[in-house]
Amino acid sequence: MRIFPEGANPVRAVWCSYFLLVACVPVAVLPTRAVANEVATPSLQTAPHLRLHQVNEDDMAVYLAGDKMEVNDEGELVITGDAQVRRIDSVSKGDQIRYRKETGDVKVRGNGMLMRDGSIVRSPVIDYNLDSETGEMSEPQFWMNSGGSGTAEHGTALSRQHLRLKTVNYSACPCPAPSWFIKAPTVDLHFDDNEGIARHGVLYFKDVPILYSPYFSFPLREERKSGFLTPTYGYSSNSGFEFGLPYYFNLAPNYDATLTPRYYSKRGTQLEGEFRYLGRSYEGQLAGTYLGNDKQVDDKRWLFAAEHRESLGNGFGASYRYNRVSDDNYFRDFSTFDINNSTVTELASTGALTWSGAKYFNSALSVTRYQTLQDETTGYRRPEYNRMPELSVRGRDTTGMVLIWCQKTRLRVSKCRFIRVLFLSFMAAVAYQTIEERGWLRMAPVIHPTPR
Repeated sequence: MRIFPEGANPVRAVWCSYFLLVACVPVAVLPTRAVANEVATPSLQTAPHLRLHQVNEDDMAVYLAGDKMEVNDEGELVITGDAQVRRIDSVSKGDQIRYRKETGDVKVRGNGMLMRDGSIVRSPVIDYNLDSETGEMSEPQFWMNSGGSGTAEHGTALSRQHLRLKTVNYSACPCPAPSWFIKAPTVDLHFDDNEGIARHGVLYFKDVPILYSPYFSFPLREERKSGFLTPTYGYSSNSGFEFGLPYYFNLAPNYDATLTPRYYSKRGTQLEGEFRYLGRSYEGQLAGTYLGNDKQVDDKRWLFAAEHRESLGNGFGASYRYNRVSDDNYFRDFSTFDINNSTVTELASTGALTWSGAKYFNSALSVTRYQTLQDETTGYRRPEYNRMPELSVRGRDTTGMVLIWCQKTRLRVSKCRFIRVLFLSFMAAVAYQTIEERGWLRMAPVIHPTPR
């Protein structure tokens, strides 16, 4: 019986049949896979937001660990040797722990540690209730999740958000030897309100007492908080005894204010204020002082300062700075805390429009006026020239040749102040400015190269 036709090669026929079978297999298998994928494809569904799963205290599981566990006659579970009582909201550790399941009481003895909400308290004796989150601690050392730390003779957890400490050393720095710290007989930490209250406390710097206050209020977290700041006090021969009590207003995340009543024994009461603001494309501040009647000169004294900077887009920017005082002697009379201010001889007020939209060039159009402060003891000081206005263009050319063109218009009095033309890897600048000088025209060109 012949399987292959006469004259056919059996080996060639077998190989042809093999390749035909291989070619047909994908055709038969691929549709089957496609159908399977259409029937059931496991996938994850996107949740709109994360959800916090609340667990009732009755449903919270308690995990116990230790080298030895036994039940005493009082019905307490006694855990000895690296003892631990863990729950989803707290962890208690110590050499020995006595735990009562019915009441949730935990009594830690020896090398005790309590961890709760990221805060850690170490104490040789801890009596704590897991359900009410209250308890007592002897000689606690504490490190708060907010960054504060310290020591106390005794601590009482009145609730989850209120901890009262007796005979306390408290610092906002968790470092071993903080520079600033408070010593007080009583400190209350209110975690939800982000407030710590120290009564009859003393502020120390490098172990040196700086300030006593019957009532201290301070934030627990690194967040701004409205309240009184550290008082300032001093003495000068011009103004006598000085005392200021600043109050900080946390108005919004992007602006705040500080108001400071300040008393001078020889002059009267001055009111000082500062307002700061910040936006996406601008920032600035306002500051000022006012003394209605200075008893030394029988006149009002004041200072006003304003500053603003803003980005206008496309490389343009605008800014102004305004500074004025009531009289020539203001800084000499009111410089108890900043001696450098007593030597101020002029105040500049400037408004500017800038452009820096090119890679190698920038320009500015500005106006500047000065208030010159005379000193009777040193003689007359010639006032500084006002710049009304000043136009400048600055650029750098790395190709070897610089060409800058600048034009001024509507200048009453002109002065060519700076002209610099530089070459390879040097700076180049051109500036024109008008200078008010008793109506006279002054032009004094200056040409000199300056390396970058």
